[in-house]
Amino acid sequence: MASTHEFFEDLVGSGARVAGYGAAERTTALVGMAGLGREHLTAIYDKNPALQGLQLPVSRIPILHPEHLLEDRPDYLAIFARSFENEIIAEQAEYSRLGGKFISVKAFPPFHLNH
Repeated sequence: MASTHEFFEDLVGSGARVAGYGAAERTTALVGMAGLGREHLTAIYDKNPALQGLQLPVSRIPILHPEHLLEDRPDYLAIFARSFENEIIAEQAEYSRLGGKFISVKAFPPFHLNH
């Protein structure tokens, strides 16, 4: 079984642009433990205005308001806010309609959601 790091390495290595959603402490821990950086995730989107404009510690991945998602249009969106996965998928239906794919990090390694 591939590691979380290898999962993201493979996605990026295939030419995919990947971003994340949810910049809470668990995201910082997972990103740090998996050794992910800006070369793996272009941005982390989060609705919390206190986090927007900041960067995740160490990895320095920028945290942006979700309104930028449709403008940026990464190929994949890793949902780090696991408790809100269904809500995020529903809120970002337009992203999905335009061809964006969601990644669930509820399991390790992450897997693609068919939505």
